Amino acid sequence: MGKNILEISNKVLVDGLDENISKEAIIRHFEKFGNVESCQYIPIMYFAIVSFSEGGIVESILRSPHVIMGKEVNCRLYYDKLEDLTAENTQGTMFRTEKIFVGNLPTTCSQDILRRYFEQFGQISDCVMMCDKKSGVGRGFGFVTFTSTSIVDDIIRAYDEHYIDGQWVEVKRASPENALRSNMNNGNNMGSGILIREKSSSVIKSFNSNI
Repeated sequence: MGKNILEISNKVLVDGLDENISKEAIIRHFEKFGNVESCQYIPIMYFAIVSFSEGGIVESILRSPHVIMGKEVNCRLYYDKLEDLTAENTQGTMFRTEKIFVGNLPTTCSQDILRRYFEQFGQISDCVMMCDKKSGVGRGFGFVTFTSTSIVDDIIRAYDEHYIDGQWVEVKRASPENALRSNMNNGNNMGSGILIREKSSSVIKSFNSNI
């Protein structure tokens, strides 16, 4: 039998944070539950990974609702390594999310174009394209949040078939790792650190912003 999931990790992933929140505010909130060992805040995704000294603290957090700066946030158990998961249902829980990471976006892509492409798959609750603060130029990646995890499942299954303005775009389930990786590799339209692929005649999911 596999381990109890709360024996595997002492960390929680906090999603849906206010854009103006600070690391200190996150720590203050979770210190109510017990000793906070560390807090890693990822502003471009409004995610935080909070580590605690005891697994019992995590259990209490997962059972409680959380409102920080007037906004309700989601808390999930966070794992450092996939191999830490031993039960099938635990793996499924880890990767099911309503949010996707979209990388390798063309220079012609705007936030509106990004939204219009993914609206064909289902209802969108949020769409953010990351841009350089000074120039306003797109950094080659963004995040789209849907109203259902099943919509994301369908999009991921069509991984090789997503094209915007003739350019293949990479789509993954959103994770802190994707956000950090893209933040480091955001030059020359290489937001996801991958090469541009040419459009194939077999593609069934495509979008041209000029149409």
